[in-house]
Amino acid sequence: TDAHVVLGTLGSVPLASGLELDRSLAVAALAALGGRTGLTGPDAESVARQAAHSVVAISVAHMVRALRTVSIERGLDPREFTLVPFGGAGPLHVGLLLRHMRLRDALVPQRPGLFSAEGLLAAGLRLDDAQTVLRTYSTGLVDLAAGWFGERGDALVAQLVSDGVSADAVTIRPMADCRYLGQGYELPVELPGVTAADLEQLPALFHALHHERYGHFSPSEEVEVVTLRLAAVGGVAAVVELPRVGGGEVPDRAALLAEREITVPGGTEATVPVWDRERLVPGNVVDGPALIHQMDATTLVLDRQRATVLSSGDLRVEELS
Repeated sequence: TDAHVVLGTLGSVPLASGLELDRSLAVAALAALGGRTGLTGPDAESVARQAAHSVVAISVAHMVRALRTVSIERGLDPREFTLVPFGGAGPLHVGLLLRHMRLRDALVPQRPGLFSAEGLLAAGLRLDDAQTVLRTYSTGLVDLAAGWFGERGDALVAQLVSDGVSADAVTIRPMADCRYLGQGYELPVELPGVTAADLEQLPALFHALHHERYGHFSPSEEVEVVTLRLAAVGGVAAVVELPRVGGGEVPDRAALLAEREITVPGGTEATVPVWDRERLVPGNVVDGPALIHQMDATTLVLDRQRATVLSSGDLRVEELS
């Protein structure tokens, strides 16, 4: 936060609840940090700016490494995916990540700073239970598992009903962690139901999953069931977004909050418009460099990048060729 305040990418307008950032304190903090790391300059402002660039560069490097871990290191080409930044800081770095990773585009949610909280509210209630069994598959195990699933399923449904969820809205998801006898790792096998007939499919389902995951299976090997698992999920009403009236590519002048001198992280100084995202409507286009401010986040659009407001209210950020 201090680094972006020094660079001007934060602090152009008050944050949530009217919170204003004190740039002088941010400069003092970054100048002190820069001094300890050997940075020099004619004044505190100069040292603070150098330190701020370094802080942002290190932060982006960590984010790039994380993106590589979940994409390239898993054999996936990140250029074939859309990046979804969230949290208060995600949109602030999305333009830098697009450029560093050469990504296709990014989708900034309507309320990125509230994204996790909204997900929590929309996800519904979930209760989990588990029972260790450590037994090879047999008729006796089928009877034991059917009894446990039935008893615990009824208990979990009753708990969700007491929490205000309709019994008709509860979904039961039974699973069993299985392995070939003697293996040191298990695979979670999803079961079609909790009856004895459903459980009799367990060996075949495990063999198929093992073949899918590892390219081979051993139908002659005994299957050991390590743990029974049960999840009860209570559905909630779908979130309904009110339709928004669209407009042309050029935003209304009322959406322009200010023009501000900033130092683009890793780049040069520039005078950029600061747009009020609440007043941008579907169809509006914002070319970078620009800042798009909202209560819970700030989106930084770099030079040669474009942000388009979609019909959903989300922002699509992309590189211009």
